[in-house]
Amino acid sequence: IPADAFVVPGLLAYAVIMATFTNLAGDLAIIRDNGVLKRMRGTPLPAWAFIAGKIGSAVLVAVAVSVVTLLVGDVAFGVHVRAATAPGLVLALVAGTACCAALGIGVMHLIGSADSATAVTSALVLPLTFISGVWGEFGGLPAWLHRIAQAFPIEHLAHALQVAFDPRTTGGGISGGDLLALGLWLAAGVWLALRFLASELRRA
Repeated sequence: IPADAFVVPGLLAYAVIMATFTNLAGDLAIIRDNGVLKRMRGTPLPAWAFIAGKIGSAVLVAVAVSVVTLLVGDVAFGVHVRAATAPGLVLALVAGTACCAALGIGVMHLIGSADSATAVTSALVLPLTFISGVWGEFGGLPAWLHRIAQAFPIEHLAHALQVAFDPRTTGGGISGGDLLALGLWLAAGVWLALRFLASELRRA
């Protein structure tokens, strides 16, 4: 199997993470530091609508980046998803986007200021990409690193996409275990996000 068949879906996973998790965390950190959330009660715009708009914007960016990545992978590298495994690709992208968006808000508990947002998100994402198969499979990684990677959503998103791209995959290309893991992280992200938003609005 060409290495590109693993690298392209890895790049797609990274694009989704950057468009949602990193984008939302950085944007909300700036908004919080500028006191926008505190002033929300003095406006006719409901807080939930404001946050939904931010999430929607991040999702649109993720969709656009995904489309561009798929086009470049197909045209430049000859890597494409078969129609048979397209359901697996779509489900992986939907679950990954929702999971990363929720965690992008939930991670605000760890970000003290807008200045530290990039450092915190990079520290959380970049090391995991190298042990999670985002940039391809690296031989010789110790077993304990694999176990750490499997505990986080990045490996599951990358692997679910790689399954859809893998020419050996049969059926719909749906990786049930990876989707389940992303669903659990989505639930955790929603819980953390709601706690963050509730605390910010109480402070308003």
